Amino acid sequence: LVEKTYQSNFPSKKLSELAVTMHQGLNTAGEKIKFELQGHPIIQTRNITSGSLHFENMKYLSDEDFLKYKDKYIPTKDDILLSNIGTIGKSIVLEPKDLIDDFLIHWNIFKITSKPELINPKFLKANFDYLDRTGFFESLQTGGTVSFISKKVLNEIEIPLPPLEVQQEIVDELEGYQKIIDGCKQVVENYKPNIDIDPSW
Repeated sequence: LVEKTYQSNFPSKKLSELAVTMHQGLNTAGEKIKFELQGHPIIQTRNITSGSLHFENMKYLSDEDFLKYKDKYIPTKDDILLSNIGTIGKSIVLEPKDLIDDFLIHWNIFKITSKPELINPKFLKANFDYLDRTGFFESLQTGGTVSFISKKVLNEIEIPLPPLEVQQEIVDELEGYQKIIDGCKQVVENYKPNIDIDPSW
């Protein structure tokens, strides 16, 4: 569905034109921050690579550090988190269920707040997913032992812009497919304990 928008004659805009704000997360090394055993979570790339936000293997900030940096690095509903260092191109759109606990974002993630009058954040994420699948992000990577994509490079990415109602239709259809996939996965999980496999196979 998203691929068709790239093949159509829809106008496009650079990512920098579609974002209210876009910046990397907190540089804990540069700020010489020490992680704590408990406190306020800080989200890293590994916490979004499954396509949803999860809180395993977390690192934590003290109350003092959280209060110091929260104004810039705490995400809000409909923000897009995009990994840009190491594992590049994975993204999520934050929903209310993701924001039960206050957390900050780490340096290896970009926080993007999109312009709602131009683009649906879930449609923008669908574009990121498409670019990730097609190897686009991989082609942009620079760096030695650790690959990364800079803000300058991200700013120049062209995103096709069908009308908002068409964007919503695409999002609805993609979400419908995902529900079917999730349902099939659940059926498999439910039947696993009841399936006996002959070890000689």
